[in-house]
Amino acid sequence: MGALSTWHYLIVILLIANLYTLYRWCLSYKLLLLALSDRYQKFSPNLSFLLFVPVIGFFWWWYMAYHIKSALNEQMGALHLAPSDDGGFVLSLIAIVSFLLSLLPHIGWILGIGAFIFWILSWVKVVNTRKRISGS
Repeated sequence: MGALSTWHYLIVILLIANLYTLYRWCLSYKLLLLALSDRYQKFSPNLSFLLFVPVIGFFWWWYMAYHIKSALNEQMGALHLAPSDDGGFVLSLIAIVSFLLSLLPHIGWILGIGAFIFWILSWVKVVNTRKRISGS
């Protein structure tokens, strides 16, 4: 066996960068759940790291986004404010469906690009929602 080539190092660096990005994405969901009042949280914020589980992660992402949306509506209703934010639920749902449809042949790469864009948009929405709730 020879020494590792430059391509091997590049693949390792990209894998580490990808894992770090996924960690930061999960952390943003955890911070949003922590910003919600305890009485409106449907599950522990630490469970946001179930997004790392390959197949279950898609279903957990939908489940978590849905319950964040309902928790935001309940918390805003308790404060007698109009719920103006869905916490990225719609963007997350579009990203999930696009990711799953990107497995289709011939058009999958187009849907994969769209899924990546909607994933980033939903992430930005989650971060902005957390900042709006926590007031920082």
